Amino acid sequence: MVRPQHYVDWHHIVDQPSDGPPTSTRRRLRWILALFGLALAIIFARAVQLELSDGQTFRQLAAQPLERVAPVAAPRGRILARDGTVLAADRQSSALAVEYRYLETPPDREWLRRMARARLPRAERRNGARLLAMEASLCEELSDLHRRLARLCGLSDEQWQARAGRIEREVRRLAAHVNQRRLARHPERAAVKSPDGEWSLTSVLAGLFAPPEALPPQPMLLAEQTAYHRIIDDVPPQVIAEIKKNASAYPGTKIVATTRRDYPQESVAAHLVGYVGARVGATTAIVAADSGASGDEPAGRMGVERRWESLLRGQPGQERQYTDHRGKRLSAKRQREPAPGGDVVLTIDLALQISAEQLLDHCLRRLQPQAGQPSEVVHGGAIVVMDVRSGEILAAGSAPRFDPNAFAVGDAGVEAVLHDPRRPLFDRLTKMAIPPGSVFKPLTALALLESARLDPKQVFHCHGYLDEPDRLRCQIFRQHGIGHGDVTLADALAQSCNVYFFHYACELGAAALLDWSGRLGLGRPSGIDLPDEAAGQLPTLAQLRQNGQVQAFSIGQGPLTVTPLQIVRMYAAIANGGYLIAPRITRDGIDGRISRDGDSTATALSGSDRIDALSSESLDAVREGLLRVVDDPNGTAHDAVRLASLAIAGKTGTAQTGGGQEDHAWFAGYVPAEAPRYAFVVVLEHAGSGATIAGSVAKSLVQRMQQLGYFGAPRTAENLVPPGKG
Repeated sequence: MVRPQHYVDWHHIVDQPSDGPPTSTRRRLRWILALFGLALAIIFARAVQLELSDGQTFRQLAAQPLERVAPVAAPRGRILARDGTVLAADRQSSALAVEYRYLETPPDREWLRRMARARLPRAERRNGARLLAMEASLCEELSDLHRRLARLCGLSDEQWQARAGRIEREVRRLAAHVNQRRLARHPERAAVKSPDGEWSLTSVLAGLFAPPEALPPQPMLLAEQTAYHRIIDDVPPQVIAEIKKNASAYPGTKIVATTRRDYPQESVAAHLVGYVGARVGATTAIVAADSGASGDEPAGRMGVERRWESLLRGQPGQERQYTDHRGKRLSAKRQREPAPGGDVVLTIDLALQISAEQLLDHCLRRLQPQAGQPSEVVHGGAIVVMDVRSGEILAAGSAPRFDPNAFAVGDAGVEAVLHDPRRPLFDRLTKMAIPPGSVFKPLTALALLESARLDPKQVFHCHGYLDEPDRLRCQIFRQHGIGHGDVTLADALAQSCNVYFFHYACELGAAALLDWSGRLGLGRPSGIDLPDEAAGQLPTLAQLRQNGQVQAFSIGQGPLTVTPLQIVRMYAAIANGGYLIAPRITRDGIDGRISRDGDSTATALSGSDRIDALSSESLDAVREGLLRVVDDPNGTAHDAVRLASLAIAGKTGTAQTGGGQEDHAWFAGYVPAEAPRYAFVVVLEHAGSGATIAGSVAKSLVQRMQQLGYFGAPRTAENLVPPGKG
C-alpha cells in the first residue's frame, strides 16, 4: 500500500490563534426559555379568562346529552283469509341476542388479545407466556358459554353452531365485499415513461418530486362486527329469567324485545301468502346496543307479502334519542308515531284451501318413487278453484309446500327447504308451465267451429289412427287395438279422440289455432295479482310448418306449455259465456274493482272481457262435449268423476313428457254444469292418467265443495276483523 507523502498536523491547526473569544450559548437558551414562558403565561391567562367569563356555560354544555333522530319501525299489516282468519301478522316476542365477537369461532385475534390484556395486571401485560395462557383460558370460556347457552335454549351443540355459523358467514361475506370495493377504488399511479416505453431522466425526476403515493386503505371495521345479533327468537320465560338474574355468567348476551312475522296457519296457502326476509343488501337480524330495535326491517320476498309490500309495510315514525358522551341512552321522545301497514284480505276460503292441500298431499304420498323409477323424477301438483264471474280464487293449493315461519325466524330449516329436490318454494300454480294434453282440445274445438271448418253434428269415423297404425293414434288403439268409430264433436271431446282433432287440424291450419290460443289467454300471464307469474309458451308459426307439428299442437302437445292459472281462466271463459277475466287473489277493494258488500258471484261481467267473435252456439257445442266427458258412460271421466247429486263438466288430459317418465295428469272443468259458477283445475306432475289420478282428486274436491255449501248460498263472511285489531 502506498503511503501519502504529506500528513496533516491537526494540533497545529487547532492551536492557531482565533480572531476573538469563543461565543457562549447560554444567552440564546435564556431567550428561548423566556419565549416559552411567555407563551405559557398567555395560555394560562386565556384559560383563567375563559373560566371567569364562560366556565359555567361550558360546563352546562358538556353536561347536555347528545341528540339524534332515529326511525321507529311501523307494524306490518296483516294478511287475512276472506272470512277474517289471520294468515300473517306481526307478533311481539323476546329474543336472545349475542355480541358478534362472542359468536366468532375462532375468536378475532385482536379482540382476544385486548380482552386478555384487560384481565392481566399491568406488570404482566408484556409477559408473552402469561398473555398466551390468558387467551387460551378465554377461548375455553367462550366455548363453555356457547355450550351453556345451547343447553339453556334447548338446542344441541350442532344446532347452536349452525345458527352462529350462519351469522358469522354472512357478516364475513359483507365485510369482504365492502373492503374489496374500497380496495378497488384505491388509485394506482402508473409509472411515467417516455413515449417509446423506456425509462428517461424526465420520468425519474417526475417520480422523485411527485407527491407520496396513497397507501392502500386498511380493512374497515363494520358495525355488524361489533353489534348484537339475534340468534334465537321466542325465548321461553325461564331462559329470560336465568340470563337476567345471572348476567355476569352470560357475558356478551342480552334479551331484547323484538317483532317477528308470524304465520299461524303455517304451511297453509304458503305460496300465496309468501314470506318476509332481509332486504337486498341487509345482513342478519341486528339489534342496537341500547335498545331492542332491529337494524333492518324485513321485506316481502314472495307471494302477497311481496306483491303488496308497499301497502303492508306502513310508514315508520321518528324518535329523538338522547345519550351521554359515552353513548349510554338517557331518554327518548317520539316525534312522529309510526303508521301501521294496511291489511290485505285474500279471496281464498280457508276451509276449501285446506281441503285442496290435503288432497294434493295425499295424492303425492301415493306417487312416491317406486322401485326402478328414475330418482330424478319430481312429483308436484296444483289445485285451483275460481269464480267464473268475478275471477276470485277460492282455493289455490300447490304442493309440496313450506312453512314461512322458518324464513321469519331464520331457522336452520331454511337450508333444508332451499336444497329440497322437490322444490317446495316453487309455486306450481303460477310458475309451472307444462304441456296441457287433452285439456287443450276444447280450444281446438272452438277454433274449428268459429272458422266454419266444422259442423258439430258432422260424423267422422275413427279407426284408432289417422293414416298409419304406428303413428297419430288414439289412446284406445294403443291399449286395445280399436278405434272410436263414428264420432261427432261432442263424442270426440267426451271420448278424447285424438284422430278426430288430427284430421280437422290440418284443414284448420296453424294460424287459426294460434289466433284462438291468444284470444283465450295462452302465451301470456293471466294477470293475477301475484309476482313473477309465468307466461307459458305458444309455438310460433315457423314451428308449425308441418302437418305433424300442427296435429300435435291441436291436442296440447309439442312446444306448447301452459300454467294451471291459464287453463282455469280458459275453462271459466267457456263456462261464463265467453268472458276472459283475470284471476284475483285479493279482495276488499284493494284494486278498486271488487267491493266487500254484496255477492261477488253476481258481479256483472265487463264487455271489455268478451272474447271477440266467439258465438254462443260454439260455446254450447263445446259445453255439451265437456258435460258428456263425465256424464256419458263412454266418457273418459265417467267412472272417476261422475256424481249423482251434481252435474260436473270437464276434460281429462294426459300430457306426454318423454324421457321414459310418467305423463302429467290433468283434469279441468266447472260446476254446476247446467249453471256454471266455479271453474277448477287439478294437475299432477308425472302422475300418469289424467282420468284415473287427476279425475279422482277432482271428484273429491267437488264433494268437499258440496259439503261446504258452495252450491247453495255464497259462503262469504263480510264482517271481518277491523283493520289494526287482533
